[in-house]
Amino acid sequence: GKANVDVWIHPHYQSTALNKLLAGVLDQGPYDVVHFNMGLHGWPKGRIDEKSFEPLTRAFVEVIKSKLPKAKIIWANTTPVMLGEKGKPAQIDPEINSTILNHNRMAANVMTEMGVPINDFYSLLIGKLDLSIGDKFHWTGAAYKILADAATTSINMSIAPSSR
Repeated sequence: GKANVDVWIHPHYQSTALNKLLAGVLDQGPYDVVHFNMGLHGWPKGRIDEKSFEPLTRAFVEVIKSKLPKAKIIWANTTPVMLGEKGKPAQIDPEINSTILNHNRMAANVMTEMGVPINDFYSLLIGKLDLSIGDKFHWTGAAYKILADAATTSINMSIAPSSR
């Protein structure tokens, strides 16, 4: 009873094409809050030029701000990536996870510069690798509940009467 929720799930990574798609999705609003995560699909080497990552991320936020000037914006960073070896304890994938950490760091720079609050999903799960389902990228229901609770709390705080 507090909010209507709209979800846009996609397989894209930072690009000018994505930013054009985003503009069209936001036209379906209006939206009071945009809580987004952007980063996992850009991990393969060479997919996003290192020098383009921050400008493309900044442009993504600028699309939201231009389409929804009154909306609160919250960014959630990307969760840890595991080796995904079935039957073995969850362990961090050193190559992919280092890319994720770098992308999280660069995106956090952009969010800080643009005044966008950050939900630190990475920190919420790094100590709970046992909640991985056993592949590289996905989590159990218990892990998603942790993330959902964090998102819900930040969204509720952004729509609370005292924040308007």
